[in-house]
This record gives sequence, C-alpha cells and structure tokens, in this order.
Amino acid sequence: MGRLLAPNGVKGWVNARSFASSSDSFSQYTNLLVRIDSVWKTMELENVRAREKNLILKFVDCRDRDQATLLGGADFGIERDQLPELTDGEFYWHTLVGFDVTNLAGEALGVIDHLFESGAQPVIVVRAENENRLVPWVDHVIKEIDSTNRILTVDWGLDY
Repeated sequence: MGRLLAPNGVKGWVNARSFASSSDSFSQYTNLLVRIDSVWKTMELENVRAREKNLILKFVDCRDRDQATLLGGADFGIERDQLPELTDGEFYWHTLVGFDVTNLAGEALGVIDHLFESGAQPVIVVRAENENRLVPWVDHVIKEIDSTNRILTVDWGLDY
C-alpha cells in the first residue's frame, strides 16, 4: 500500500508515500505489515496523519529518529482480508499481476509485471522476453479483463 520514507522530527514519526487511491483510509487500521530485511512484520500504529497522497505514521515501538531512520525504504501494507470489497468492474492492482496481455489481433504482448500511477493515468508494465512495454490504463486501450482466464485484452500494437 505504500513505502516508508525518511523520519519526520525526532519522536519516531516516519514520512510515508501511499500507493492507495486515498490516504484517508489509513486511520482505520491499528496495524500495518512492514517489510524489513525481506520479512513482513506486524507493527502497531499509534497515530496517522494524512497529507494529500502522503502520510506521517507513528508506530508504537518507534520512539526516536534513529528507530524511524531504520524503517526508511520499507514497503508497508495490510492483510488482504482487510481490503474493502470492490464493485463489479473494479480491481486491485495486485490481483492483475501475472495476467497475460494480448491485443485485439490476438498477439501476445507479455505478462503484467506491475502497475504504477504516472500522474496522467495508471500505467501497466508488461514484461516480455527481452523488454518491458508500458501500456496506459485508459478506457480506449483496455478492452476486456477476463479474470477467469487471467487475460487482459488491449487495443495496443506490438510496435508501440
């Protein structure tokens, strides 16, 4: 759901970048999963302050700037069962990773490696054998999402 950044002040607060569409929802969580040295650890939240798409987090066991510094660069998230239910036609990005991507001509473009927000619109990174393709997530490009067969069909050429 985001990444921890640099300390904020001297009392253990940590700046964080949220990858969620809204940072407002973070105040409802009492724990976050934090990836430290490739291991996901549950850390109890003491307080959350939202600032647009960024956050300032205070963990119970993080009491000073030195401890906050050690968290810098760590990814954080929540348990999947804590994610809100989606309506038809909505998807969490992590559920699309691994989908095969084909175009309207039936040509295989590759596999979804990840998605990111570019500012203008979300972008799909499609991994092929020797290259990555960037495909914008916009209505006129995304044509069909087949969740059963894990196939995304796009209006996108091999030579784009």
